[in-house]
Amino acid sequence: MIPRVVTTAGPGWESELVEQARLTGSLKIAQRAFHPAQVQQVLRRGTARAVLVGAEIPWLSPGLISAWQDRGLVVIGISDSYHPLDCELLEDWGCNYVLEQPDPEWAATVLRADSPGRDLARGVQEGPTVVAVGGPRGAPGRTEVALGLAWMAARTGPCLLVEADPSPTLGLRLGLPPPTNAYEPVDFHGIDVLLQRAGGSAVGMLAGGWSRLWDYPITVVDLGPCVESFEQWPGQKVVVCEASPSGIVRAASFLARLDRRQQPWLVVNHLEANDLMQSEVLFHLGVWAERQPDALIGKLDDLQWGKPPPASLQRSLKPLVTLLQQTGKRSSRSPVATQHAQVAHRHQVRVEHLGQPVGPWRVDQIDKEPVTPRFGGGTGFNPGQVSAPGGQFG
Repeated sequence: MIPRVVTTAGPGWESELVEQARLTGSLKIAQRAFHPAQVQQVLRRGTARAVLVGAEIPWLSPGLISAWQDRGLVVIGISDSYHPLDCELLEDWGCNYVLEQPDPEWAATVLRADSPGRDLARGVQEGPTVVAVGGPRGAPGRTEVALGLAWMAARTGPCLLVEADPSPTLGLRLGLPPPTNAYEPVDFHGIDVLLQRAGGSAVGMLAGGWSRLWDYPITVVDLGPCVESFEQWPGQKVVVCEASPSGIVRAASFLARLDRRQQPWLVVNHLEANDLMQSEVLFHLGVWAERQPDALIGKLDDLQWGKPPPASLQRSLKPLVTLLQQTGKRSSRSPVATQHAQVAHRHQVRVEHLGQPVGPWRVDQIDKEPVTPRFGGGTGFNPGQVSAPGGQFG
């Protein structure tokens, strides 16, 4: 059977490997992933055996490699001949194998010999909580809600706030200058904020945010109005809509376009302090969106640029935070939480060539014909030896 793999698009060797795989038929390319969310889609479908990575990929991280391995993927590092330290870096990050050259035939050889059941009984680990905040167009207040949730979550531990909106305003709201490095968080009153650089892309921030997930117990993502990017993020989802006729219709359309398995929370923003108006909004939400809101936000008269979220917003978000906490506790051992395990797992593999060891990590480009790889070892793992962040909000 021809192994199916995912390649991380971008490095110079990737196009060469894909072309060789097509010519030789040694590998089937299930996906050419430009950011980690696309690898997540393949994981969800279960259509790949391995992912091929390079050290020059900016969004790659040891935590991401570990999480892929925890879902059963084999991670193969490809060394760039122009960067002699790539091998050592990929080994340190915990790749199962490191190839000296982008050779699909050798990758297929090690994948066929690798046991599919390797070390998968390591136990379920709780991972970080992810809360993605999105919603329809029309300035419904997604950024302010994301900031409020991150601010309240940061009271219990480290929290990352990711700006992945195609029209970035978070940095301006916080009074922070444009970042010089879009992949390095900046501090805002104890919250680590990953800001989008001027002229950058939301896709790049999606990649940067994904690679940072395993460094924080809680991550809040400020997304734009795109349904596809909203669905790509794991964890809990929050849809923000405006308390107006157009806002209700747009929210209903946004919710209808989501996958039925998505069950987001709903926040109504800019609600008038008028009982009649509130009852009208709730009634029409039930008719058009078949939903009732999980939090109501009125006029934020105490909002100030460059300052933390106002106290009125925090009070309004308390019911939603309670729901996020309760759901996080119930689903802390769900497949999503398992996917985000923060356990550094090293599956050591020894490949022998004519009795001479060529490992345990690096697979050199030697004569492949007489090679019969034999695989053994594998590190043991005791869940009690590692303290991983809980999969809950708060």
